[in-house]
Amino acid sequence: MSVIKPNFALYSFPCSEFYKRFHTIHLVKKYKGQHGFSLLEFILALSVGSFIMLSVAQTYPLLQRHVNVLYQNYRLEQVMGQVMFAIQKDLRRTGFCNGVCHGQAMTLAHKQGEPGDSCIIVAYDLNRNGQWEAADHVRASEYFGYRLHRGALERARGVANCQEGYWNNLLDPQEIVVTHFRVKRQLSVMTGKSLFLLQLAGHWKKHTAIRRQISIVFSGYNL
Repeated sequence: MSVIKPNFALYSFPCSEFYKRFHTIHLVKKYKGQHGFSLLEFILALSVGSFIMLSVAQTYPLLQRHVNVLYQNYRLEQVMGQVMFAIQKDLRRTGFCNGVCHGQAMTLAHKQGEPGDSCIIVAYDLNRNGQWEAADHVRASEYFGYRLHRGALERARGVANCQEGYWNNLLDPQEIVVTHFRVKRQLSVMTGKSLFLLQLAGHWKKHTAIRRQISIVFSGYNL
């Protein structure tokens, strides 16, 4: 009696082949019902993106120009404000004397061809030696002047009048054009001290539309 031995090779199923089939079925189930963009959807998305980019490209230069104008306004006001502060400081000191001083503490006039009250010369005892050093002591003089001249604001030390002397620009005339400078003085009814009205106006030379005008009122310490 012969014994029939089963051929197990007929029933063998490689593990790798089983894994491939199982993985394929799993992926089919996982991505079933999903699909990409259609051609129409892709064209629509591309059109919307292009419109947004075009809008940004057109808006950015306008925004940049607006920011630049704001910065130029701020810078002009800052520069003019610093000059006003320096003049105000000298006007507050006007007439100070640590002793008995001789001379005129303040002179209001104007450079020939300029508006009235656009030049002022003040004196105060800077070194506290009890006198105002004369105008001819240029380096040690305690006479200080400010004036409007041909669209520029000028300052000088050791000047006796608004017509002569060596004057320097407080603001660069190649950048800023000064259109108005004026000093007015009146006595306060309440304190009896001097009240000063200081006005300054100007604009950028290259950007005439950007203008600033500053006016301040303050009292003197000594007059």
